[in-house]
Amino acid sequence: MIAADTDARAQWLAGPSRRKFLGRLLGERILLPRPEDAAAYSYTAADRAAIDEQFAGAIAGGPDTVREQLTALLDSTGADELMLTTQVYDHTDRCRSYELITELAR
Repeated sequence: MIAADTDARAQWLAGPSRRKFLGRLLGERILLPRPEDAAAYSYTAADRAAIDEQFAGAIAGGPDTVREQLTALLDSTGADELMLTTQVYDHTDRCRSYELITELAR
């Protein structure tokens, strides 16, 4: 789960975890890359398809998008509690993500 001030920013922040997943798929052992490095990687169509399949259920977006996706998740599962993790490169971005999510829960 990645919340950011905008959908575009959240997608940018999600890039490193997607690149790390692809690295594992390709047998590479890499640390979580910087967003700039993840964005600069030359993804093939097959890479993008694998990433899209793996992250189809991942939640990433601005506050409105995250609220919609969380509501859909809760409605479809009937869960009354969620445990969230946010895998982003920068600690400040991770803290901001949790701040936004906390605001949505109020």
